[in-house]
Amino acid sequence: KSNTNPISPQIADAVLRLAQLYEIEGDYSLASSAYKQALTIQERLLSPDSPELKKLEDAYSASLSRVAR
Repeated sequence: KSNTNPISPQIADAVLRLAQLYEIEGDYSLASSAYKQALTIQERLLSPDSPELKKLEDAYSASLSRVAR
């Protein structure tokens, strides 16, 4: 059995950092996918009015607009 909970702040942070790396590399499709995954995790962990969640929602939205270009 693994002690790692897939719905943890550490996993969300790691996925967020991966999204940021993909964005820096210009792979906006992978970045968008990773932002969505991080957002899904954070939505389970944070309250809906959390500033951290709002920031992540904004990052995800921006990544989607980059993919659409």
